[in-house]
Amino acid sequence: MIDLAIAKIMVLATTFARIESGGGGGSSGGDSCGGGSFFGFPHWWQYTGSCGDLDFSGGNLTPLWGIILALVEILLRVAGIVAVVYIMIAGISYILSRGNTEKTAASRTKIINALIGLAIAVIGASLVSFIGRQLGG
Repeated sequence: MIDLAIAKIMVLATTFARIESGGGGGSSGGDSCGGGSFFGFPHWWQYTGSCGDLDFSGGNLTPLWGIILALVEILLRVAGIVAVVYIMIAGISYILSRGNTEKTAASRTKIINALIGLAIAVIGASLVSFIGRQLGG
């Protein structure tokens, strides 16, 4: 039963990867500089206003802030993916608890915590993306 669940997760993951690599939705600025995004993650230079050509002359720190924002957004998206995986693992644990009240309560708590983490990651990534677009990219 667990093998079947893992197989279904792998099929969904490969389908998602195929959709993303085919241009099904990704970065807003990656295509103008050549190359798309990987799983929808932004490029490190996305919010710098250029395609990796950084100009720090005259004390201009905008490219540095753009890089920092892009890295924070990447980390928040990874946290969101981890939260989704944790929700799936906790869901399987909930199903396999078979009515045991302690295991059911523990699994339910894990699901709620992962949903809270997912919400924080999504809201954080949205805010960082908004700020990055307003800043320079």
